[in-house]
Amino acid sequence: MPAVPRSAPWFAAFIFAALVGFGATTLWIPLLGFLGANATGTSDPVFGKDISFYLLVLPWYDAVVGIVTTVLVITIALWALIGLAFYPASGRPWHQPAYRLGRSGRRSLRVIDTIDAGSWTESETIWRGWLRQGMALVALFCVVTGAARFLGRYHLVIDGHSTVVAGGSYADIYFWVPAYDVIMVCWFAAAIILALAAAAPRLGNWLVMRPSRWVLPCGFFSDGCWRSEAADFSPCRRLR
Repeated sequence: MPAVPRSAPWFAAFIFAALVGFGATTLWIPLLGFLGANATGTSDPVFGKDISFYLLVLPWYDAVVGIVTTVLVITIALWALIGLAFYPASGRPWHQPAYRLGRSGRRSLRVIDTIDAGSWTESETIWRGWLRQGMALVALFCVVTGAARFLGRYHLVIDGHSTVVAGGSYADIYFWVPAYDVIMVCWFAAAIILALAAAAPRLGNWLVMRPSRWVLPCGFFSDGCWRSEAADFSPCRRLR
């Protein structure tokens, strides 16, 4: 943005990094436990992990994933705010004739790709760069959320869904652990697709021009993710 000094992004990033660093001071205690973890010789019967993993190592992993998730959520929110509030509306993809033709399903749709890059206006170039940044950020968010779901499997051994028995119940071991695996794979698959869309403009245009190609699957997946977990360690619950 011409009206913004070149030093403004660096100054804003410094303030944001300082706030994140201040919030990360709470990680010292889990880090000390992680560095001082020693095997107890007793393992759980589900994953074969030593008890020290659940007491000292897992809290550190949870804390790191939690702060990275928070940083990504704030960054994505700022990315959306800056783009929608300050970038020129004339370059928005959903304001272009190609998008309207794509929504109507007409065969005369002409999708602009890298071959037509010379015909892009400055506003269109800005918005396409903005969309690629967003896809990359959401891809990182999917990776972190998949990692959080992977760690959530171990929490089932500590405090499962059962209100009768302590720890993991039969349903936790034989249903929820495989369910967590499936959801984790879905998060990683979404991250791969978004990363490819950010790197390949043709795939990114294919997704942007037809929201029905990704809105409906994301809606079903998000609903299943919200309903699949009632405990606090769920990555979906952490965002509430």
